[in-house]
Amino acid sequence: MEPRIYEKRFGLKKSEKMELRSYNVEYVYLHGVTVAIGDDIGVTKDFSTFEEDIKSMIDQIATDNGGRVPFNKCHIREDGEMWTPYLQIVKMLILMGKRIGKVEFESPLTEQTIIRIL
Repeated sequence: MEPRIYEKRFGLKKSEKMELRSYNVEYVYLHGVTVAIGDDIGVTKDFSTFEEDIKSMIDQIATDNGGRVPFNKCHIREDGEMWTPYLQIVKMLILMGKRIGKVEFESPLTEQTIIRIL
C-alpha cells in the first residue's frame, strides 16, 4: 500500500495531522488490522504507515493532567466534541494505540478501564 494513500480521499496534506473522526479510525483499522483477538490485534505489513495518524488521533482524546481517561469517556475530543457515539470504534482506536505503544491499560478492556495515553 502506498503510504498515506488516503490523502486524496480525505484531502490531507502530508504536513497535516489526521483529525479524530470515526471514519478516519475505521479507515485505518480496515486497512491496517487483520484480526482482533481479545485485547490484541494482528496487523498488516503496511500498518507502520499509519502510526503517525494513530498517534495524532489519540492525542486529540480529552484526558486528565496525567494522560488518563476512562475507556467509556474516550469518545470525547479535547475540544469537547463527541467524535463517535460507539464504543466499538473507540476500541478500534485504543487497540491500535496499544499496538504502537501509545496507550496502556490493564486487560480486560471494559467501560471502566482506565486508559493511559503516553
